[in-house]
Amino acid sequence: MPALALMVLDALAAAAETIYSMRNCGDMAANGLALVGDAHLLDALRSLLANGLVDVEAEHVSVRGGNSERPMIGRPSTTDSDLQRYWFRMTMTPAGLKTWEAATAYLTRTGHTSVGAAYQQRWRLADVDGRPRLP
Repeated sequence: MPALALMVLDALAAAAETIYSMRNCGDMAANGLALVGDAHLLDALRSLLANGLVDVEAEHVSVRGGNSERPMIGRPSTTDSDLQRYWFRMTMTPAGLKTWEAATAYLTRTGHTSVGAAYQQRWRLADVDGRPRLP
């Protein structure tokens, strides 16, 4: 199995994801991140956050019996329970893009499914805020 951090970056190629949506295989047989234990996935996310390769875009909150999400304000906490309620996205910094491109190439070369391979040819850096945009 490829390096877990590379698999997480690849899972975030198309859109923001939670740890649950990254692991969801739907009706397909479990594969990739679905086979990884929570502790390992949470540790990989902590490392990616610390290295500035992913951000927390939003967090799930429960208010008066309802669930909602709100944008992340300030620095995210990295406790297990906090990481389990966040939506993560790639930062799209030059270092993040370089790492993601290498991850996509590695996953494709080693025969692992790569979400990023489908998107890599279409992503372009936005000229204002460094966030990606699709042509």
